[in-house]
Amino acid sequence: MKLVVIARNRFMIVFISDIRFKKLYYSINYSTEYFLNAIFFEFTEGSEVPGVLIMEFGTDSLTQIFTACLLTTLLTTSQLSAGEDACGAAIGQMEEVLVSWVSDNAEQSVPSAIYRLEGPGGAGLKENAFGLVKNGGQAVSTQTPFYIASMSKTMVAAVLLKIMERKNMGLDMPLGQLDLFTGDVLEQLHVFKGESFGSRITIRQLLRHTSGLKDYLLDDRDGTGSDSEVGFQPGSLIGAWFPQIGEYAKCISGAADCGEGVRPENFYPGRHWAHWSPEAWRVDPDNRDAGLLNFYLAEMADSALFVPGSARHYSDTNYMILGLMIEHLTGNTLGEELISELFRPLGMKHSWLSYSGLDPLSDTSEAADFDAAGFKLLSLNADTSWDWGGGGIVSTARDLTIFVRALMQGRIFLKPGTVKALKQLVPTLKDDNGVARGYGLGVRYIRDSKAGELWGHTGAWGSLMFYAPELDIAMAATINKGLAHGMQSQLTHLLAGAANACSTR
Repeated sequence: MKLVVIARNRFMIVFISDIRFKKLYYSINYSTEYFLNAIFFEFTEGSEVPGVLIMEFGTDSLTQIFTACLLTTLLTTSQLSAGEDACGAAIGQMEEVLVSWVSDNAEQSVPSAIYRLEGPGGAGLKENAFGLVKNGGQAVSTQTPFYIASMSKTMVAAVLLKIMERKNMGLDMPLGQLDLFTGDVLEQLHVFKGESFGSRITIRQLLRHTSGLKDYLLDDRDGTGSDSEVGFQPGSLIGAWFPQIGEYAKCISGAADCGEGVRPENFYPGRHWAHWSPEAWRVDPDNRDAGLLNFYLAEMADSALFVPGSARHYSDTNYMILGLMIEHLTGNTLGEELISELFRPLGMKHSWLSYSGLDPLSDTSEAADFDAAGFKLLSLNADTSWDWGGGGIVSTARDLTIFVRALMQGRIFLKPGTVKALKQLVPTLKDDNGVARGYGLGVRYIRDSKAGELWGHTGAWGSLMFYAPELDIAMAATINKGLAHGMQSQLTHLLAGAANACSTR
């Protein structure tokens, strides 16, 4: 280690070289006989001068300053070396797992994996990417966008809450007061044991999944996706969509004769979905293919699960309605509101709503493909417009860490009470200490043994974003693979462990 010392009055600047640290920020307050008040230093990997320490003393004696400086430098650099070893080990362990998952020889190989750990002040601690954008294509990078699935719910919730702040709307306003749907739609929207509750569902209940509405993607009239071994019921939209994916893949690849007049859009995987067609509803309430809400109303609306507010059931139907609500309140499309309320103000230049016809704010590379039971959906040109307000956003790991940090630090909203309401949880799992997992207004809460509180969300394609307030670290990642909840949970815990090991707090 080499030191270059510049001293003047009570300040000393020490440049350190010949040590290899990744980027770290550190602040120490001392009370010694030399009145050393503070040390601030930054180490940047690969730079010619990796470190700088700025020290302030309560004495003008350069001899005393120099003595204290050397002792403190040796102490702090040795502490950092130990911390850096732990950080490197945690990162190495996580990357070893990701590489094994991406390997062609893996039992459950994933198309690609991307992660980012972002330290205090938005400084990148570590990020990396493994795998290919598409089969036979270029390698993914840390800037490669990916489909974030249900993490879109957090962004939709944030947009709606901003609009509600400006309009001075309350979370307990019922749908019957919003003029979003006509009376006949509200009458059919939620029927439980023969009684209609559609007009009484509140905005808060939609945001927290306590409305009692079934999930048009996974549930049907006879049951919920969680009751099924495959994760979806046959009468759900995915239940209609997924059995056709193999035949659809053969048809568009030319591996099978599709038959005269048969086109990709004749299959559910090739169908583009409208969000809601009130005109089609008036003509034929049983026309399930006219739109997402039309599908729900035709297939399962009269079999709601419980009285609104009395329980919780995770349902994309809630966020499909919230997306329609945003468009109704503003006169703009959901994609436009995401840009004006989130992407542009926060500098999320590589995020957009898929199938919206809107581009990201800056030139952005091709999105990573994602896997569903062995089928690469982007490579097949499969249409996933059914995942609109509940999961249709494409983003990057960096944009996600920008967003989740700003959200949980309260920098998106005008009123402090909005963040407080956002964090009021419906418990989804309890441990001996209280709530181990919970759901707020579009946000998930997890208590992790390594990183403490984690606030954010996860997505069906193996994606996740969380902010750890105790460490001031944001994290985002994806493995671009559906139905891989065990791997997703493992990655969350590995990221939390790395965040803890690399934290300077």
